[in-house]
This record gives sequence, structure tokens and C-alpha cells, in this order.
Amino acid sequence: MVTLEQVKLLDQRITRTIDYVKKVTGENALLKGREDSYKKRIKELENQIQQFNDDQGQIEEKFLSAFSRLNEIEDALGAKKDPSPSVPEMYVTQEPQDLSAQDQETPDSELDIF
Repeated sequence: MVTLEQVKLLDQRITRTIDYVKKVTGENALLKGREDSYKKRIKELENQIQQFNDDQGQIEEKFLSAFSRLNEIEDALGAKKDPSPSVPEMYVTQEPQDLSAQDQETPDSELDIF
């Protein structure tokens, strides 16, 4: 036969179980709220990553385009220039001067710098 003591123990266990279920249900709701905020943050970060990757691709394209244009300019300038070093015209058209004649004119004199 069931005693009053056994019924009291059963009542205590049921009460503890109900309290535990309430506690776990509250924790579960809290964790679901956190999960939702984490999912929202993850989505924001994924969007930022995608935007960064898109921007990075555009930056690379712009650099490649700029380098291509610089190469075109370099090629155009290289085609116009003679690759061998040239002497400016003002030096080519003049007759070379004989510097040894100037030295012979004043062999005993010092340089006149004044």
C-alpha cells in the first residue's frame, strides 16, 4: 500500500521537476535570442566580407588598368625615342675646339680668375 510519506516524496520530485523544466525553458528562450542575434551578426559579417571581396576585385582591376595604360605610354614614348643615347644638337653642330692651343698661349702665367 502507498504511504503518505511516499506521496509527499513523489510530490517533492514533481515540484523539483517542474521547477527544473521552467528553468531550462527560460534558458532555452535566452539561448534562442542569442542565437538570433548571432545569426544576424554573422549575416552582417558575411555581407562585409562580400563587399570587401568585391572592392578588392575592383581595386585589382583598376591597378591592372593603370599599369596597362602606363605600359602603353611607355611603349609609345619608347617608339618615338631612339634607344641609343644621343648628344644634344647644340654640341653636335659646333666644331670641336682645340684646347691645347689655349694652354700654349700662356705657358708661364697663372690662371687669371679675376
